[in-house]
Amino acid sequence: MESTLTQRILEVKSKIPANVQLLLASKSASPLKIREAFEAGVTLFGENKVQDFLEKIPALSDLPIEWHFIGQLQSNKVKAILPHVKLIHSLDRISLAEEIQKQAEKLNVNVNALIEINSSGEKNKGGIPLDQAVAFAQELKKYDRIQIQGLMTVAIDGSIEEVRQCFHQTAQLLKEIRPLISGSTLSMGMSGDYPVAIGEGSTLIRLGSSVFGARS
Repeated sequence: MESTLTQRILEVKSKIPANVQLLLASKSASPLKIREAFEAGVTLFGENKVQDFLEKIPALSDLPIEWHFIGQLQSNKVKAILPHVKLIHSLDRISLAEEIQKQAEKLNVNVNALIEINSSGEKNKGGIPLDQAVAFAQELKKYDRIQIQGLMTVAIDGSIEEVRQCFHQTAQLLKEIRPLISGSTLSMGMSGDYPVAIGEGSTLIRLGSSVFGARS
């Protein structure tokens, strides 16, 4: 008999197109729950707190998980996560790019990142304002160890139309910025709004508590 977690994962997968990747935001999940989700067919997991992330890695090192970092990243934490992550979703300032470049040179690796966009204009959200994103992408070109794979945004906590506007503007920005970057990933949509995000062109959704439930 399938577990509740497996049932939730299968239900979500049945609702999303084949070209949209499912990432589980696993901050509320124990290594045991992450392992169960992996066995249910999910390979992408995102952590947003460095300390929690580093504590989970040893317990899951036998699994070919693709780890992403989806939270606000402090420059002094870059060194700790770089060996473990495939994609950083929250590049939002030059000082962070400088540190990523520095640590990537030491490790002799290239680092995949998304530019975080503040599509709602809310002061309590991270990210680059929409009207500054092109200039930011141009400036990032001098950091040759960073491969910008696309954009990430968190929509406003508002009406469906307000949410849709956030996603639509970010998708339009990607078209404008595409010649300056390496990829076309649009990381948009969480548990409460992912169908709207997919409708506006999201290629990667980040679901957490709606799949994992309360912290385990």
